[in-house]
Amino acid sequence: MFFPIFFTFVLLLSTSHAAVQDFCVADYKAPEGPAGYSCKKPAKVTVDDFVFSGLGVAGNTTNIIKAAVTPAFAAQFPGVNGLGISLARLDLAPGGVIPFHTHPGASEVLLVTQGAIVAGFISSANTVYLKTLKKGDIMVFPQGLLHFQVNGGGSSAVAFVSFSSPSPGLQILDFALFQNDLPTSLVASTTFLDVAQIKKLKGVLGGFAGNTTNIIKAAVTPAFVAQFPGVNGLGISLARLDLAVDGVIPFHTHPGASEVLIVVEGTICAGFVSSDNTVYLQTLETGDSMVFPQGLLHFQVNGGDTPALAFVSFSSASPGLQILDFALFKNDLPTSLIAQTTFLDVAQIKKLKGVLGVSIPSSPSPAPASVSTASLAAELGRRAPQVLYGDRPLNTLS
Repeated sequence: MFFPIFFTFVLLLSTSHAAVQDFCVADYKAPEGPAGYSCKKPAKVTVDDFVFSGLGVAGNTTNIIKAAVTPAFAAQFPGVNGLGISLARLDLAPGGVIPFHTHPGASEVLLVTQGAIVAGFISSANTVYLKTLKKGDIMVFPQGLLHFQVNGGGSSAVAFVSFSSPSPGLQILDFALFQNDLPTSLVASTTFLDVAQIKKLKGVLGGFAGNTTNIIKAAVTPAFVAQFPGVNGLGISLARLDLAVDGVIPFHTHPGASEVLIVVEGTICAGFVSSDNTVYLQTLETGDSMVFPQGLLHFQVNGGDTPALAFVSFSSASPGLQILDFALFKNDLPTSLIAQTTFLDVAQIKKLKGVLGVSIPSSPSPAPASVSTASLAAELGRRAPQVLYGDRPLNTLS
């Protein structure tokens, strides 16, 4: 009787001892599984695997939320793999916010080291737990619950957070709702938000819509050969146009392709100018299409009071793109040459170079004295200038 009991005890002790492991440093060369990264061989582990210096540098808060999160999770800090813990740094500029989010895989403890932070979470019973935290204060956020942090003062705030998992996960509420292709109608029916509000947030966050928070309030998402290798050699490609309210795709050309546009959402005013200076202009509603011949100047403008969406097909896998304003003003082409070849005023050229991010030399460039926009218009009589081939107008040649 004694021997079987002793043997079982020794076996259990041996098995338990074999299962104990001091650490499991992440092996980034091996695939990651649901339980985390595979363990690096102990012989290849060094002290550097247990040290992470990235949290000593402030994050970049020049973004839409005026905040930054610097993680030290298993993906960045191999030593925490398998140990049930990780860290991150939060930087919040004045007005900064870490929007409502959850960590599906971990609880969180936050320590404020600089400034003031308004933090809170909402329990499953819909109870709000809210507190303004000062330097030295800590707060815990239970796993999986919606929570947030907002800069509560007039100066930058810094906090460090500890998680109960090396890979806590992250789901930001606004991104989950508005920064993807979840249909607006479904977001509206499942959140009770107004459609206009949903479209606005989709435009701002650049998910379903491209990121239109720029000078033209518009975005182009290409599926050319550089992004979509399957179209190579097939003479076709696609792109998506997103235009916020007042958004514009400025005058541009595609040297290598003709284009067909279809409006999927909203209203778009579109047009092109032919080689004989004829303007073809139309306001397009949902379902309307318009074609733009290869190489001709054309544009699209949001013609309504809600964001607009269109898809375009090109007759080339690499249609090319030249934006008129960029070609003229977003480079180092001398102001004097632009003035001579476009008849624009020097002041206007300098203004546009400044807007588009080109530094202007301090010494002014001389403008052609004998030509003005008004005299040019009078001279041309608002008619297309004739381009001659020999002694005959080019547009009369057969």
